[in-house]
Amino acid sequence: MSFLNEILLKFGILGRSTLVCG
Repeated sequence: MSFLNEILLKFGILGRSTLVCG
């Protein structure tokens, strides 16, 4: 579960960065 949570967090950060930068 921790591994999935880490992936989701990373994707969330990437998504936020894309939304903010894009």
